[in-house]
Amino acid sequence: MSLESNKKRAGFYRIQDAAGVINYILKGFVALFLFALSALFYFIDQFDKDIQRTATGLFSVAMLLLVLLFTFQFKANKGGYIIDVDADLFEFPGRKVMNDAAEFFSLSFWKQAIGISRERIKLSEITRIEKVDEKIWDKRSGEYMAVCTLNITGEFGSIQISFGSGGKRDQLYSLLATVLEMGEPVVIR
Repeated sequence: MSLESNKKRAGFYRIQDAAGVINYILKGFVALFLFALSALFYFIDQFDKDIQRTATGLFSVAMLLLVLLFTFQFKANKGGYIIDVDADLFEFPGRKVMNDAAEFFSLSFWKQAIGISRERIKLSEITRIEKVDEKIWDKRSGEYMAVCTLNITGEFGSIQISFGSGGKRDQLYSLLATVLEMGEPVVIR
């Protein structure tokens, strides 16, 4: 075994969570449909004109804002999770955890909190990665819902990334563990 085999793997890797991206597309279409429905409601003559215009205007603005939000969330998520070993870069859709109270008042924190921005951190700053499976009780369906998360900790603070399926979470975890040489060695045959 040469000394070269102990170095980090070089390359550029991308993992896309197609289910998450499709989720934002569907939400956008539903909001767009509701926006069109509210515009149609504006032209119906069965209601008092002042109430009708006010309600329709407020509802239309709310639906338009939702369409814009889902569009920005789609744009942030469509790039997937990028690991560029040569540039020492891990890029992902938002969701950085707040490290101190001052961050609560920053625009960048809120852009990440609602999922409309992408975050970049150095791979060399990551000190720990952990897979977490939780079961949360869903009151509406009366069943437990599985939530698959990946916790990433380092000099930058902590990040918690949620996935709709354990498969994409495990794929990203395995790639990060391999690139960072964390945990058990990966045997390639």
